[in-house]
Amino acid sequence: MRDSTGCIVGYVDPLIKVLGATPFFIKTPKAFCDTGTVAFHSIYPIPSNDGLTNLTWNFGDGSTAMGTPTGAPDDPLLDQQHFYSKDGLLTVSISATTNSGCVETYSDSIHVWQTPHPLITSDGPYCTEPIQFHGNLTTPNLDSVTWSWSFTGGAVSQEQNPRLSFPAGNYTAHLKTSVAFGCSDTTSQPLQINPLPEIKGPKVITTPVGFPVTLPFTYSPGITTYAWSPGSYLDCTDCPNPVANPTFNTTYIVRVTDVNNCVNTDTILVKPICSDESYFIPNTFSPNNDGVNDAFYPRGKGLYNIQSMRIFNRWGQLIFERKDFPANTASRGWDGTSNGRPAPADVYVYIIEVVCNNAQVIALRGDVTLIR
Repeated sequence: MRDSTGCIVGYVDPLIKVLGATPFFIKTPKAFCDTGTVAFHSIYPIPSNDGLTNLTWNFGDGSTAMGTPTGAPDDPLLDQQHFYSKDGLLTVSISATTNSGCVETYSDSIHVWQTPHPLITSDGPYCTEPIQFHGNLTTPNLDSVTWSWSFTGGAVSQEQNPRLSFPAGNYTAHLKTSVAFGCSDTTSQPLQINPLPEIKGPKVITTPVGFPVTLPFTYSPGITTYAWSPGSYLDCTDCPNPVANPTFNTTYIVRVTDVNNCVNTDTILVKPICSDESYFIPNTFSPNNDGVNDAFYPRGKGLYNIQSMRIFNRWGQLIFERKDFPANTASRGWDGTSNGRPAPADVYVYIIEVVCNNAQVIALRGDVTLIR
């Protein structure tokens, strides 16, 4: 304080008093799975220098209890039991109100862990190829979940959604789910793993160009569908053994599905080749204008073009030559003349280069007898 002369004098008011209370409680248990009853006990007496007019419990799940403390050790307001069925980390508090209206609160937590109830689903069909399993819960879980899979035969996985393969046979899938507190549950599902349909056949097959060939595959019983690709140069794409007639090397893929909805595929390479089955060169001809075998020329089913044809007599002299003309064309062949005059009956040597439909060039050498 300052007086009229400016002097400062200290002053202590002995009547200043801080009013309040200090509530506190203990609880048992502090954590549990799914549902449970917790016992709360408030200390007695609750420290206060102003008396108490109200004590309020808030149990964190929307429930409360309140009343005026009696001040007796056996006051039922001091001891509470509360049943929990709500999952999560819940905040519990006790608030004490003094005669002067001061309010003090003490809080603590209760952790109600949710048991994760597992559910197994998978992407069928169940065949001897990777199966995608899915781990799910019947209801969403607030806590982090651990997944533990085990299968007949020893396969295990800690992934929520494992992808696994099994040999054909009968199995059981077990899935255990748990949370850090230890709440857990297990479910099982039987599995019948079916074998893949069998496809047997060569990897490569050759055929004379221009000659159709049946793709020689055999299959296990129970096949329901066949699908061939590409579909070009096949007489069918949904049959077990189509007839193929490609011009060039072609790899065909067959995809089959059986009664168990299991799928398998295989391939075959069809290689058209230019062989003596693709062409024909006569060894005699008689140019007598009777309309039968009057000209010497290459012919065949798989020929695209004649690149060149040369005829030599027995002394090696070139007496006929023609280049770049269509196969199977008598008018472009040799008519049995040399320098505009009929060549004598004899044996002549030919060299012919044929181009097959698959672009393969074949050089042919031989002899032909001209008959008069």
